[in-house]
Amino acid sequence: MARTAGTFGSVEQMASGQWRARYSHQGKRWTAPEPFSTAKLARGYLGSVKFAIESGTWLPPEKAHPQIPNEPKPVPTVAEFAESWITKRESGAIGTRKMKPRTAAEYRRLLKSTVPDSIAKLPVDQVTAQQIRDWYDGLCAAKRPTQTSRAYAFLKTVFTQAMPEHMGELAYITVNPCQVGGAGRHVEPAVKPDDDPQPENIEALATAIGPKYAAAVYLGAWCALRWGEVSALRRRDLDLTRKVVYVRHGAVWLTGKGVQVADPKTAAGVRTVAIPGHIIPDLKAHMDSMASNDPNAYLFPSRDPSKPVSESSFQHHWEKAREKAGLPKYRFHWLRHAGATWAGQTGATIAELQARLGHTTPAAAMRYQHAAKKRDREIADRMAKLAKPKKKK
Repeated sequence: MARTAGTFGSVEQMASGQWRARYSHQGKRWTAPEPFSTAKLARGYLGSVKFAIESGTWLPPEKAHPQIPNEPKPVPTVAEFAESWITKRESGAIGTRKMKPRTAAEYRRLLKSTVPDSIAKLPVDQVTAQQIRDWYDGLCAAKRPTQTSRAYAFLKTVFTQAMPEHMGELAYITVNPCQVGGAGRHVEPAVKPDDDPQPENIEALATAIGPKYAAAVYLGAWCALRWGEVSALRRRDLDLTRKVVYVRHGAVWLTGKGVQVADPKTAAGVRTVAIPGHIIPDLKAHMDSMASNDPNAYLFPSRDPSKPVSESSFQHHWEKAREKAGLPKYRFHWLRHAGATWAGQTGATIAELQARLGHTTPAAAMRYQHAAKKRDREIADRMAKLAKPKKKK
């Protein structure tokens, strides 16, 4: 920051390129309520304050402050600007397509739960790179890497929206204060050997959870579906003759609205997944047991059959079954990991894994292909142990 001092007060240039005016009076340090576009305007403000003090008409900045020509318009706080951006994206006013409700809800959650008032209530152009770094270090200390990377990426995006490339001459900042290298990227840790899923684990879990949700376990594992995809399935989405499941929607939980069924976040999420033949009888048994034959009936309905079961309701059954099956504290997503790993072990290419899993990029699919290669090495090593040692000549 460039900083200059005069006979009364001082002015300093912020990362945004604007200027902040400060002065001391009555034993306190005061800051102009709004930044200035030039150092000259900031010094002019200080001159007006000095005159007010000397004439006995001075008031604290929050009550009244001298107005000078061309003083910039108030800049929104980080929270205000972020909410405005989210709202505009939701409505489709900006961007190439409307923001999904689940994404908007997640951004609002991150804004409320991870961004402190010391940043959220500051004008967008007054946040410094050091403040962002301190905030990020604090998030890292909590040891929640996934949330930390998401929160940082979100806030960096918000500040990017306030820059010239998005706002032109109306931009609030010219430099993004989010400058922590690699902070918005989180790479999932390699799967530990002890976490390698086994088919017998899935069978034990399906048996323990009972006929009401056994099919959900099979679909999550053997078709590698996400929970939101499984819970949004309807009768018409299962074609047992062709042995495929049509993934067309996803169920999400929105605060204040409950379970909502919407289109997948990306085009890659809409897909047709082949069903391994050995679970067809289990899926048929589930469909035969359903109360409704309506093609639009949910496979796993809530008490209100017009809505799918919520994740929290299912979680109650999941936890009891997991403990009964003697499995660690795995989440439903572990089933998807299992199915993806097995698909990789069959020799599926990255493109094939990407299509089956509904990924938009090959990065995630590559993780499962690498896991499969590691597993193949272990299998080969075990086979070698079974072979009889060759006789020395």
